[in-house]
Amino acid sequence: MAKKNLVSHIHDLDIHTEVLCAARRTATQFSLPASRGDDFMHALETWTLESMRTVRRLGDCHYFKRRIRISESNVDPRERDNTLRHELAHALKNFLALSGTAHGKEWKACARALGADPRASSVRPAFHEQVQRDPRMRVVARCLSCDYEVIQTRASRRNWSSYSCARKVGGRKCGGRFTKVD
Repeated sequence: MAKKNLVSHIHDLDIHTEVLCAARRTATQFSLPASRGDDFMHALETWTLESMRTVRRLGDCHYFKRRIRISESNVDPRERDNTLRHELAHALKNFLALSGTAHGKEWKACARALGADPRASSVRPAFHEQVQRDPRMRVVARCLSCDYEVIQTRASRRNWSSYSCARKVGGRKCGGRFTKVD
């Protein structure tokens, strides 16, 4: 997918009315005028939708760059739709100037209104199967303490032994050091 106008893409998916109604509902839910939903749709006319080559991250929203990006590895149509709605929820939360964290209760209200699964990340059960099939993806490092494996498409520029493992083991951070896997 090349760079595309976001509102054109929303029209192509035939979800324009749905997004507009969700923006209006969310605005009124947070005691803002419903017309802020209309303003949101007008603001999206300056946004672009782009693809990115990431494998583990499905999408991202850059509010100040007015850009939503969706991963090329995100090929399941339902997952792509959910990812777009997820990123639109970030744009809506920021547009309405709602407080809270990136995936806090305000964002979850926006996500629900837009029909997105209100979770911080997608569960991709086939991810490890994809690791086996995709030659770009491989285990590049392993924690010496808990055997946690880091899967990446590109090698880190830093020495792996300088990283400490943040995986929770028994309610505490593991803290072990990584070693490179050849």
